[in-house]
Amino acid sequence: MGQAGGNILEQAEEITTTSPPASGGKQGGDSPQQWTIVPEQSSIGFKLEVQGAPFEGRFTQFDGEIFFDPDNPAQSRAEVRVKIASVATGSDERDEYIRAQPWLFAESFPESVFTTTRIEKTGDNQYLAHANLTMRGVSLPVEMPFTLVISRNGAETVADMKASFAINRLDFGIGTGEWSNPETVGISPVIAVSLHVRRENVQSP
Repeated sequence: MGQAGGNILEQAEEITTTSPPASGGKQGGDSPQQWTIVPEQSSIGFKLEVQGAPFEGRFTQFDGEIFFDPDNPAQSRAEVRVKIASVATGSDERDEYIRAQPWLFAESFPESVFTTTRIEKTGDNQYLAHANLTMRGVSLPVEMPFTLVISRNGAETVADMKASFAINRLDFGIGTGEWSNPETVGISPVIAVSLHVRRENVQSP
């Protein structure tokens, strides 16, 4: 994803969320139907390198609202909220360290929020979400390509969304100072998202 010029922390305050444009997809008609996240079949995690070795973690608590129509992505929107204190890396001691300063600082910033500003279709079952990501009180624009496979399951329709995108942790003030050296901790963690969502089928009159 592209980086804005100048002091990116100062520019973060200027970001505003815009409504999806009216162009593209179907015009008018019903609003996209709401989908429900199934937490036990979904995951949000991250990958980066620590002293040159791969390192992974995940967040066990998250929720959100998703309104999506594959035939009308321009009218679709989503917001996903992650509880920072739910970070899990396989080590309780390490988890406590990540929750504190100078890392995710969960006590002062308990949630990370991903809010779409525009969604576009880029191919078969492929989309691109333009969004604002807020972490540690800093909001910055990100782009998240994702795939979405939809299938009917009895009285419900289910969908599986998979995505990954990189951020610069220093832009969000994560692990600055002595931890800003990329040889110690990688500065571009990859956020990995896998969501299983469902909605009730709309019955024709």
